[in-house]
Order: sequence, then structure tokens, then C-alpha cells
Amino acid sequence: MKLNTTVIGYYLANFFTSLQFILPIWLIYYTITIGFSVTEAMILGSISYFASTVLEIPTGIIADKYGSKTSYVIGALLIVVSSLFYLFTPNFWLYFASGLIEGLGYALMSGCLESLIYEHLVESKSQESYSKITSNKQSIFFIGRIIASLSVQDVFFCTMS
Repeated sequence: MKLNTTVIGYYLANFFTSLQFILPIWLIYYTITIGFSVTEAMILGSISYFASTVLEIPTGIIADKYGSKTSYVIGALLIVVSSLFYLFTPNFWLYFASGLIEGLGYALMSGCLESLIYEHLVESKSQESYSKITSNKQSIFFIGRIIASLSVQDVFFCTMS
């Protein structure tokens, strides 16, 4: 299988999506730095995943109607907007809203890259390589998660010393 720029872009987009540096330290941030209870921290840590799961099918309809690229771009912008909420004074409901917006963003992005890469493979008449490309994507995604987790832990523990 020959890698072309579209497939490499697909891998890079998935890799950078996986670099969620906040994942390993959100509980510490919410409880120690902000002062929320562990229950509040767990709610805030999981609301984005819950919202993304619930909104998966409705946002798929948006992607079908307006296109995968549009859905992906809107989702990415919503994730950026949700990050801006952390610039304001810490407030449970503000962070809760941020989690809902982030979940909506991830739901809008979900499946878009796979749809776009499959369309590209159909155009280039090489759709038989789809399963290999998407399995490689999963490996790259988890490598990104590991890199993000290790780098944040390293920075966090260096600042604690």
C-alpha cells in the first residue's frame, strides 16, 4: 500500500486529535487546584464523553446533510471554544457547559475523517486498503494518547518537586 498525502494527513489529524494533555491531570486540577469535590471533578471529567455519546447520531445527520469536512471543522472550532471557558474564574457550571460543548464538538468530528478517507480511497479505486489504514490509525491514536499522558505527567511531577 502506497501512502499518499491524503492518508498521511488522515494519520496526522488523528494523532493530533489524540493529544489530550489534560486527561491525566484533570482530577488533580479540579480537586487540588480549583477545590471541587471528587464527585464534582468526576462529573466534569466525564460530561464531555457522555455528551459525545448521546449526540453521536444527531450529529451524524448533520455530517450527512452538510458534509464531513464542514462537520469536522465546526466540531474542531467548538472544542477550541470549550477550552476558552478555562480562562474565566473557576465555576462548576461554567466547566460543565464547557464539557457539553466539547462533547458536541467531538460528536461532530466523530466518523468524519473515516468518511473522508473512505471517499478518497473509492476515488482512487483502492478501498480494499481501508481496513489496514483505519487499523494503523488506531495505533497512531493510542501512541498520541501515551505521548500526551507521559509528557503531562513528566511536566506535572517536575513542577511538584
